[in-house]
Amino acid sequence: MHSVVARPEPQDRSTPESAAIDRDRRSRIDAAMSTLSQRQRECVALRYFADLTEPAIAHELGISVGSVKTHLHRAREVLMSSLEDLR
Repeated sequence: MHSVVARPEPQDRSTPESAAIDRDRRSRIDAAMSTLSQRQRECVALRYFADLTEPAIAHELGISVGSVKTHLHRAREVLMSSLEDLR
């Protein structure tokens, strides 16, 4: 007869300190995102949060693929500059 060994439930390893750091990081990202133009925010959200391709973003927003690329490039520059110490 085989015995069944119960695996322990994974424990949440977050500490109050790590939770505070995560909240601070999210707050800083939100603040950096708010400095972008509306179109840049839309492109970033669709690319990195909705995982759409550049052509799909262009179609969704009714703009050219070149415009999407420009908006994403400029947004990344701003975000990297604002958040460089988080890397």
